[in-house]
Amino acid sequence: MCTFFTIDCAFSIFRFIPQSNPPSYNIVIKSLTHHHSPRQVILIFKHMCQDNLITLDDFTFYAIFKACSKLQALLENQ
Repeated sequence: MCTFFTIDCAFSIFRFIPQSNPPSYNIVIKSLTHHHSPRQVILIFKHMCQDNLITLDDFTFYAIFKACSKLQALLENQ
């Protein structure tokens, strides 16, 4: 169990949610973007798209675009 709240702790809790919904995905995506983990954001987005019960919304696209721009910036700085 998590002794203090970290992004890893939040992500591990998210994985155990039986049926995720757009707000839960958006929170994780936004947190990962904020904590400079754009690659993980893309993986979560792929998983979100594969889940037939999830509808993408404006918040999802905003977070994904932001993660993609951060990933591009990381790639350009290598």
